[in-house]
Amino acid sequence: MISVSDPSDVYNDGEQCTSDTCGANGPRNDPLANGAVCPVSGAGRCWEGECVACWDGDPSMNNCPAAYACDGTACVPLHCVNNQIDGGETDYDCGGPCRPCPPGDSCVSGADCSDGICATGLCKFPICTDGVHNDAETGLDCGAPSCPLCPAGEGCLTGDDCESGVCWAGICEAPSCFDGVRNDDEAGIDCGPVCDVSCP
Repeated sequence: MISVSDPSDVYNDGEQCTSDTCGANGPRNDPLANGAVCPVSGAGRCWEGECVACWDGDPSMNNCPAAYACDGTACVPLHCVNNQIDGGETDYDCGGPCRPCPPGDSCVSGADCSDGICATGLCKFPICTDGVHNDAETGLDCGAPSCPLCPAGEGCLTGDDCESGVCWAGICEAPSCFDGVRNDDEAGIDCGPVCDVSCP
């Protein structure tokens, strides 16, 4: 079987700070140079393939407006970096209007937590049954190495994240007799009784 890469058939990962191309072994989404102006919005800078407001590791990328400071890659109010619990924060410099808090810190709701889980007033570590799309999951409670494969309609990075083995434009597809993958009850790739096509 001969596979030919079509330069026009690229997978767009949805990030404006990556270059989407078709490589010999599949799609490539190479990050643009760190510090480059985000090409679509014209605002913010590229950092590790994502468009961010700032990066506190490089003063030249700190373009936060007055009364704001750079906290990681986000511009936040100055009270979010003063090592106090003030201004609506739920813990030291996190929660509320500031960056989300790590597991173990105080919270009021899931929005206060980096993994979206607040229980008994504390941010919790993510698990595959928490009902939140978090951690390395590509879909809701699925797609991460320790979680189940994702059903059709959930997010994915590759077919390895999906029950069907088919990921298209970041969404798991339902199995079909034309997807080039042996799935469902197929006897071979896109063949067998379920497809009404004899296998070679």
